[in-house]
Amino acid sequence: MKKRILSLVLLLTLSLSACVEDEMSKEESKGEISTVVSEENSSFINSSEEENNFEESGILSEESVISEEASVSDESISEENSEILSEELSEESSEEISEAVSEESSKEESSVPDSSYEIMDTPVIPVPNKVVAAEEDAFFNDSVFVGNSIMLGYQKFTNKQRAGSIPDFLGTAKFFVAGSFGVYHNNRTPASKKDSCNPSYEGVKYSVEDAVGVMNAKTVYINFMGLNDLSLYYDAENCARKCADDVIKLIKTINERYPDVNVVILSATYLTASRNNRPSLNNKNLSMLNNYLLQYCNENGLDFVDIASQLTEKGCLADEYASDGYCHIWTDGYKVWTAILRDYAVRKMNGTYTNPERMPLLGINK
Repeated sequence: MKKRILSLVLLLTLSLSACVEDEMSKEESKGEISTVVSEENSSFINSSEEENNFEESGILSEESVISEEASVSDESISEENSEILSEELSEESSEEISEAVSEESSKEESSVPDSSYEIMDTPVIPVPNKVVAAEEDAFFNDSVFVGNSIMLGYQKFTNKQRAGSIPDFLGTAKFFVAGSFGVYHNNRTPASKKDSCNPSYEGVKYSVEDAVGVMNAKTVYINFMGLNDLSLYYDAENCARKCADDVIKLIKTINERYPDVNVVILSATYLTASRNNRPSLNNKNLSMLNNYLLQYCNENGLDFVDIASQLTEKGCLADEYASDGYCHIWTDGYKVWTAILRDYAVRKMNGTYTNPERMPLLGINK
C-alpha cells in the first residue's frame, strides 16, 4: 500500500514538473517572438525617420517581413497565442502605416504654394544634346523677338551659338530687347525720352510698334510683359488684367499698321519660390496674365507658345534654371526654350500646332 502511494506521489511530481517545463518553454518562445517583433519594429521606425521621401509600398514591404518572421516563430506556441500575437502585430503595424502616410501627406501639402489655384502637369519636351536643327531654325527667318532682360539673356545665348559652330542658329531672327523693358513703359513713355527703357536698333531707340517696321519683321514674338509691369499698376487685384489689356492694345496696333505681320505671344516667365511673395509681382498674377493672353489668342487666331511651364517646379521657376535665385535664366533654361521653339516650328510646318487649352494657375508662397 505504501509503495502504491509513493508511486502515485512520484507520478504526480513528474507530471507537475513536465507541466512547469512546458509552461517555461512557452514563455521562452513568447519571449523570442517579442524580441523579433521588437527588433523589426525598431528597424522599421529608424528607417522611417532616416528617409525623407518614403513610399507606402516600402512600408508594406517592411510589414510583410515582420509577419513572415512572426509566422515562423508561431509554430512553437499555441494557436491561441498565435492569434493574439497576430492581432497585436496587425493593430501596431496599421497604426505605424497610418502615421507614416499621414506624415508623408503633411510633407507634400506643406511643399505646395498656399493657394487654391491649380498646378497642372505639362508634357516634357526633350532637350537636344546638341543645339543643331537647320530646318527648324530656318523657320525663324525674318522674325523679331521682343523682350526684357530674360529675352536679352536668350539673345546672348543665340549670339554665342552663332559665333560658334551654328551660324544659322534660329535662322536670321533678330532681337529687340532691353533690361527693365515692359509693355507698361512701351505704351506710355516716348522712346525718344532720354531715360526711356526702350531698346535700340542700330543706335536708335524705338517703340515696339515702330521697331516692327524698321526691322522688317514678318513674325513678331512678344515676351516682354509681366515682370517689369505688374507692380507699376499699383493694383494687386487687377494688375494682371490691366497688363493683358496693354499687350492686347499693342497687338491691335501692330495688326493695324502691319496687316501681313504675324504676332506670336510667348508666355510670361515666373519667379523662384523664394521671391514669389510680393503683393503684385508674384506667380499667381503672372499665371493669370498668361491665361488672359491665351484666351485672347484663342479667340482671335493668334499663336501662344508656353515657354514657362517646362521650367517650373511646384509652381515656381525651378532653382536649377535660375541664374540669380530670382527670375533670370541661364544656359540650361535657354536650351529648353530652344527645344520648345523648334517643336513649335515643326508643328507649324506640319500644320499640327494648337495652342494650349489653358495655362497652369499658380499660387503665392507665404
